[in-house]
Amino acid sequence: MSTALKVSTFRERFAELYNDSEKTMKDLSAELHVSNQTISAWKVGTRSPKEPTIIAIANHFNVSVQWLMGFDVPKYDIKLDLGMFNGSRSFPVTSEARILASGIDQLPEEERKKALAVVQAMFTQYADYFDKGDKHDA
Repeated sequence: MSTALKVSTFRERFAELYNDSEKTMKDLSAELHVSNQTISAWKVGTRSPKEPTIIAIANHFNVSVQWLMGFDVPKYDIKLDLGMFNGSRSFPVTSEARILASGIDQLPEEERKKALAVVQAMFTQYADYFDKGDKHDA
């Protein structure tokens, strides 16, 4: 599989992220450490960023690098904050969790944040349940 940037898709996806962000070109260019002209060139497709910049853009907008590059993958990566499990517990990402995540990426941004907060709260309760169980079993 090629990892080359699909320029036309990048242009469309970058423009979508930029237009949905409510940020000015000046703000975005400062945050990504590029010029306004560079942002404009990405939006119209006359230039494309290098890999480190693509990663920075994806991180900035909290989207999948592969999605931004034009691949047919979910827009949002599955990211679980395992720090909330005291750093000692590992939970596998099941197929059900992947299905849930693929549905979440179809939601508007605010609804997606709410859904992810609910899932995180569920994982927190799950961890607490097992922590209590571990204490009783010891």
